[in-house]
Amino acid sequence: MTTLTDLVEVEAVGPDRYRAVTDSPLSRPTLFGGALVAQALRAAAASTDPEKHPHSLHATFVRAGQSGNGVELAVARTRDGRSFSTRHVTVSQGERVVMTMTASFQRDEASPEYQRPADMTMPYPAGPADRSRRGMLGIDIVEIGEPGDARYLAWARSQQALPADRVLHACTMAFMSDCGAPGVAAWAIGLAAGGPDGSGGDTPMTTSLDHAMWFHRPGLCDDWVLVSAVPLSTAGSRGLILGSVHDRDGRHLASFTQEMLIRAGGGGAARPRADDRPLCGFRRLPRGLAVWSMGHRHQSPGTLRPPALHRGELGTVVVLPSAGR
Repeated sequence: MTTLTDLVEVEAVGPDRYRAVTDSPLSRPTLFGGALVAQALRAAAASTDPEKHPHSLHATFVRAGQSGNGVELAVARTRDGRSFSTRHVTVSQGERVVMTMTASFQRDEASPEYQRPADMTMPYPAGPADRSRRGMLGIDIVEIGEPGDARYLAWARSQQALPADRVLHACTMAFMSDCGAPGVAAWAIGLAAGGPDGSGGDTPMTTSLDHAMWFHRPGLCDDWVLVSAVPLSTAGSRGLILGSVHDRDGRHLASFTQEMLIRAGGGGAARPRADDRPLCGFRRLPRGLAVWSMGHRHQSPGTLRPPALHRGELGTVVVLPSAGR
């Protein structure tokens, strides 16, 4: 059974060279960008002083990678200073470069702190999750946004207990930031996000162009974290989002941006979004229930129930009564 650590770990094959398994957790022919970013950060950290921790990453997706072929990660040690280290990672399949990433690491420093107050009015799911029902992404996602809002809002956590490894938790945050949030760039112009394999017919094609992330404070991703994102601008078939990750105490753990390529199918005939619009392989249901599933359509139950996990055709489905309705 695939776990989250299976999806982000890399194997050393030589000095500053690594490889990773790339069977897509989304059961599609192209690779999942969130897994690539997490794997590249893991590889970059492996060549860095363990007393320095990730503070930023900037990834560019060069071309679509093919699931099941494996990727090689080559790390270049750009700089090592007393406080900071910089690494450049090239992710390839054979002779084809799939993604490049620059990551920066910093030694911990004490300083005054500030953060913009977080909107933590949405309660996190109460009670233990049913860990016998695991999704293909290795995470639980509970979507709590309001239907019609051009905003992504969800609680997420690893389905497995994670070791006290700050790099692994940072990799997990990067992974989670790509699990639905980018779709708001398509929502903002009235489209449903169809995913990189959704082109053709009347289904819009959406895929990541680049992904940047800043890690402000260490956090634990085997506990609930709140992932939120809003669209900033969409033009020229590109959409930019701004997102954040907070823990359930309201601490601002990370910020991220992501730019998406958004192309309507059918020669420009855009398919409008709906209340049950798909979001990067997920679907949402209106009227009091939020449901996430890996590509599997579910009907809304007649009565509200406490948060629960259900195994869908392709992964875990999380059902949560929406607040205030």
